Order: sequence, then structure tokens, then C-alpha cells
Amino acid sequence: MEHLSPEGKRTQVADVKGVAVYTPNAQRKIILPLATGPDYRTGKLEVIYVPSQDKSDIPLARAALTLRP
Repeated sequence: MEHLSPEGKRTQVADVKGVAVYTPNAQRKIILPLATGPDYRTGKLEVIYVPSQDKSDIPLARAALTLRP
């Protein structure tokens, strides 16, 4: 997971490996501890799903959440 500041700076704030994605589940809830440093009141949080390391680096999915104070 990355924090994207309003100025465009990207900071990795969390990383999880081995999350299984099952279908037909419409959603999955997970709690991630976020790194200290970025101002989480502004910018965006972006989650990017990529295949395991032995596969392509092309993202399978991505989603962003706009942060507001």
C-alpha cells in the first residue's frame, strides 16, 4: 500500500504478501498497520495487487481512497 501526497510523492506505508483472493467473494476485510510519517489526513492511499514474485510485475488490480481531514 502506498500513500500519495497532494504534491505527488509516493511512500510505501504497508506491505502484505500471500493474501489469497477467492471468488465469488465480493469483498474481503483486512487490517494493516500503517507506517508513521505521512500525513494521513490528505492525499490518497493506493492498494495494488500483484502476482507472486515468480510471475509478472503487472498489477492484477488497484484501488485508491482519497483521504480527507
